[in-house]
Amino acid sequence: MPRHGDIPFRINRHAPGTLFDQVVDGVKSAIASGLLPPGEQLPTETQLSRHLDVNRSTISRSYERLRWEGLIEQQRGRGSFVAADAPQRLGVAPRRTLRRVGLAYAAQSRGDIPMVQQFLMFDLIDGLSSVLEPLRVDVCHLPLGNVIDGAPERMADSLRDYDGFIVIANPGLTERFVNVAHEQGLPSVGVGWADWPEHTPSVTYDQSHAVGLAAEHLIRQGYRRIGYVGRDDRYIAPSKLQSFINVLDAHGVALPSKRIHVVPIDTGRAFQTMFERLGRGLECDALFVDTDYKAIETVNALLAHGYRVPEDIAVMGYDDIYELATFHPQLSSIRTPRRQIGVCAADLLVHWLPDAPQPDNIVLQAKLVERGSTPAVVDANAWANTSQANTSQSQ
Repeated sequence: MPRHGDIPFRINRHAPGTLFDQVVDGVKSAIASGLLPPGEQLPTETQLSRHLDVNRSTISRSYERLRWEGLIEQQRGRGSFVAADAPQRLGVAPRRTLRRVGLAYAAQSRGDIPMVQQFLMFDLIDGLSSVLEPLRVDVCHLPLGNVIDGAPERMADSLRDYDGFIVIANPGLTERFVNVAHEQGLPSVGVGWADWPEHTPSVTYDQSHAVGLAAEHLIRQGYRRIGYVGRDDRYIAPSKLQSFINVLDAHGVALPSKRIHVVPIDTGRAFQTMFERLGRGLECDALFVDTDYKAIETVNALLAHGYRVPEDIAVMGYDDIYELATFHPQLSSIRTPRRQIGVCAADLLVHWLPDAPQPDNIVLQAKLVERGSTPAVVDANAWANTSQANTSQSQ
């Protein structure tokens, strides 16, 4: 039975309508939102009367109305409970009963998550919480390093406190985890690209389309000597680099190997690598960088060598991280649907009922965010000419 502080509605004495209507509507809203799930015991009439400071006869009439509508049931000697089919009577899709959901990812501990991936976790968790918190579902971090290293029996034991999982893709590791969870009868929803087993629905976004947005934007702006900065990930699928090459090829734009600048994911390595490469010159008029963090470091390396962005070279990032809001020059980027992935993954898990058909995979789309770092070529030339003119006048 909910504690007094957990009663999920309050009375507004300044609102139109009667107190009776507010009590009835408050209980209905709590049932529809999942705050009062089927089988949940309601406060007694006396408890609710005291908590809401409403006459007990009003509460009694409200409960009677809810029973008449089939939304609550009276159990002799025990009290009032939410009916099993109450959500359906209110037109709400049935939900899986969840109390504790594990967010599983490849790490030994929460502190081992690389900084460049923390923004992904932050937005993903925000999306998950927006769905699960109103339903009073706890989202618990579950680093897989220690869990996956043990014997299958030990792994199974560690999962018993959970009702389901949201699993962030990691090749080889997460597939093994979701198989063990499935054997325990626990549902998992995968996030990201992996060889997910058939019993695991997943939520991703179309990375090839997202990279294509970046390539087509640079081409549309008039750039033809385009370079790439990032990982050489052509050994995995989907590959950002290969997708970028494919779109350029489709538009008759070449990407020779000398314009592919391979940079590790580690923080600071993009600046170091690009600073050294720039010492040998740069045969590009635009750069696409496979993450915004690397794009920021790349811009700093360009500035350190005296290049101007965008007057001398255009730069475009990927992910549209929050730091771009205060970074100068303002970088164009691709906004990946990180929060929406969390929302969709949580929604899949909540509405995937036991013994029901597995839900379909969800593929979302990214968006182009155009800012000042990738102007049309004519605009970039105009800026450069204006800058040179101002320099000459000052001399």
